Amino acid sequence: MSNDAHSVPPEEETEAEAASDAHHDDAAESGETTRTPSAEEVREQRDEYYDLLLRKTAEFDNYRKRVERERRELLHSAGAEVLEQLLPIIDDLERALDAVANSDTDGDDAYLRGFEIIRQQLLDLLSKHRVTPMDVLGA
Repeated sequence: MSNDAHSVPPEEETEAEAASDAHHDDAAESGETTRTPSAEEVREQRDEYYDLLLRKTAEFDNYRKRVERERRELLHSAGAEVLEQLLPIIDDLERALDAVANSDTDGDDAYLRGFEIIRQQLLDLLSKHRVTPMDVLGA
């Protein structure tokens, strides 16, 4: 009798087995797997993701540095190009100053003073960018 008290009636046993079998059949039909990864597999996957994170972080840092370097180079070359284009204008201004200074026409003093102010402003701008006048032989 003690065996009967602890045992499951055969009717309930077959119903439980049928429900379990039906669940396994449904999982097999839908392609689901119920296998859980082992702790080692989880650690390996974590390490792979962490390695990928470190690589992407380093790639982004290198990208950021490269963009900043290229930006500085572009600004430097653009500034040099502008300064280079200013040099012929300053030469023309110098010639205009010489022409007005050597002229005998009255009223040229105002023009001369204006040209001198513009010349000095341009020279000050160039000196801020470390461009200095040089002596030209034969000029």
